[in-house]
Amino acid sequence: MVNKARKFLWGSFVGVISVCIIVFCWLAIFMSVKTEESIYEVSEIYMKEMNTQLQQKFASIISLRHEQVEGIIRGMPTDTAQYGEKMLQELTQNAKYRNFSYMGFYTEDGRLEKICGSNVEIAGSDDVIGSLEANGSIVEQGIDENGQKVLLLGKEAAYPMADGKRSRALIVGVGMEYLNSALFLDENEEGQVYSHVVDKDGNFVIRNADAYRSSYFERVREVYKTIDGKSPDDFCQELQTAMEEGKSYSALVLIEGEERQIYHPRKSGEMRRWEYLRVRCCHRKSRNISGSMVCTGKRRIHKNGAE
Repeated sequence: MVNKARKFLWGSFVGVISVCIIVFCWLAIFMSVKTEESIYEVSEIYMKEMNTQLQQKFASIISLRHEQVEGIIRGMPTDTAQYGEKMLQELTQNAKYRNFSYMGFYTEDGRLEKICGSNVEIAGSDDVIGSLEANGSIVEQGIDENGQKVLLLGKEAAYPMADGKRSRALIVGVGMEYLNSALFLDENEEGQVYSHVVDKDGNFVIRNADAYRSSYFERVREVYKTIDGKSPDDFCQELQTAMEEGKSYSALVLIEGEERQIYHPRKSGEMRRWEYLRVRCCHRKSRNISGSMVCTGKRRIHKNGAE
């Protein structure tokens, strides 16, 4: 009788322990998944807020530079300016004083007539006239004779030119490294978060984190790996669709066994001309490395302006 009671107690004890183990394992898995989802949502919200700050910073930079161009035009009114060495020297001095690496006249037929700096061509200049007609200003990307990308800004200004005609706008330029440092100065120096700016075809306008390929989509196809059944080609297609439709896009990608979050914001303001991509490391190895393990995402969010 005593032995039966002991067996019953031991059996009950083992049963209770087994149930507890099953329940705790289920809770661990459930909480891990929920925590992962919550962290991802919080991270996405945070990246959206960072994008809002980026938009404001970009608008401030462009506004400041446009005001500087307007200041040059006010200092040398177009109706009293006379073409000649004196006019060109004064414009050149104004450009150097404001740290512009390039200055030129934009003509009615879409050419750039250099005043100072390296020769520059506007990349994708189809929308320049439309921009001038819409708001009297220009924000475009240019490429100089050395193949370096240049941020071009301009204002409508009818200055006399060498051929006797008048310009459509006064254009100035600064190197893209200036825009890169001004926009992304507060990003994590350890490479935990970095940003790219690309054009509508995926070609880099501003690149960071040792990205050396000419196209972001080329980088994706060569470096990114399949994650959650989504291949690099699938990711490229989804991102391209979001770019074309001007919608926001967020996804987890796998690079060198580490998950990273990509965020592409909805287009707005002057940033409509380019695509902005923010990348942050999730500090978590791929869930595919060990299928039997439950991994909880470790994602650090810094309060100093960088993720």
